[in-house]
This record gives sequence, C-alpha cells and structure tokens, in this order.
Amino acid sequence: MSTLSLHGVSRVVAGHTILNDVTLKFPEGRISLLLGPNGAGKTTLLRLCALLDAPSGGELRLEPQGESAPSPARDGITMVFQRPGLFDRTVWDNLAYPLKVRGLAREECEARIREGMAVADLEALSGRQARSLSGGEAQRLALARAFVTRPAVLLLDEPVANLDPASRWRIEEMVLQMQDRFGTTVVLTTHDLLQARKIGDTVFFINRGRVSGGYETRGFFQSPPNEEVMRFISGVLHQELG
Repeated sequence: MSTLSLHGVSRVVAGHTILNDVTLKFPEGRISLLLGPNGAGKTTLLRLCALLDAPSGGELRLEPQGESAPSPARDGITMVFQRPGLFDRTVWDNLAYPLKVRGLAREECEARIREGMAVADLEALSGRQARSLSGGEAQRLALARAFVTRPAVLLLDEPVANLDPASRWRIEEMVLQMQDRFGTTVVLTTHDLLQARKIGDTVFFINRGRVSGGYETRGFFQSPPNEEVMRFISGVLHQELG
C-alpha cells in the first residue's frame, strides 16, 4: 500500500494563486474525500497528485517509500476524470492497453481484463467500440481500466457526476471493491454529500486554495469543525473569486 503526501505545495497560474501552501497526507489504503465549493482548487490538487501539472512550489512524495517527484508509471498513480478519456477502440482493447504498456504476460493480461469486465459488468460489451457506450458504461470502463492496473493511488474527479442512480451505485461499489481487495489509497472529489457519507473514510476540506483535515467522515458531517464547513454543508458557502 502507498499514499501521497504534499509538503508546502502551491499552484499559481497567470498570477492567480489556486493552491496555497498545502501540506497533508492521504491515509494509506483508505478513501479520502476532497470536498469544497466550486472553484476551490479540488481538480487542480488532483492533477498535481496525478503529476499532470507541476507545483509552483513545494513537493509531493510517495509514502512509505518517501520518494520525491514520484513517477505515475513506476508507482501506480492513476486518475479517472469526470469525462473518461477512452481510446477509439473496443472495450477489450481499452483494458488491454495499460497492461501491455506495463509489459505483463499475455495470460496475465487476459485474466485481468476478464476480471475487470466482470467487476464493471461489461462482459457482453467486450467487442463494442468504447466511444459508443453510454455515460455510465463509459465511466465503468474507465474505472475498470484503472482496476486492472492495480494502482497504489487512485484519484477520482467527480466520477459519478451526471450519471443515473443505478450507474452511480455501480461506480461506488467498484471503488469500494478496489479499495478493499487491493488496499488502494483512493482520493475522490464529489459534490454529492450523500455519496461522501457513504464511502468516505476521511475528509479534507478545501476553500480559497487552502486545505484543512483530515476529519473523520461521520464527525465532519455530524459536528462540523468550523463555521466555514457548516456553511458548506448547509449549501450557503460559495467560492468568491478575485
């Protein structure tokens, strides 16, 4: 099991500070929620953790190894976006690609692909073109593609936004299964507070580029740690830009 920690991390774009001196450690092998109003910096923080963007200051470390500047390919950091980026190939090919890149033997690749399709309930669609799938099917495929690589750290940016209730439930069950079976460290952003209560172990709260936490999920909602969090939970806190 592994987790990411951030130490004095900032992100400045065009003179605007999006993240300011963020220091935190996501609990190893647990599901951490990153909550906050629109524009607070949640996606920016996930992109830094996924090493898609570079911090303007500070550093990220993969723990327990303690390496700075970890490599996604080497250390198994995977991000699933709100709108999944699927290859214009079949469902099977989408699941096979990351395994072939990692150099897994053919038999191991096929076993993992079949397991991923079973977990995502996509067996009947293995020959379908990925871009012809429905929204819920496409998101299940994106998560299954992460599932088959056995990531150490899984980053999820609003994974159930705009999905129907059945698809939302299926995605949530897949996340819980991955965390339970492989000890995956999961970091998830969501605006669905019912979902947050259901699957989250720890909450980190972000607003105006600053992060506080991690709070135990039940306590975060039952006894908000401060007025700012209370206003967020009640729906009256909005990000002020400027």
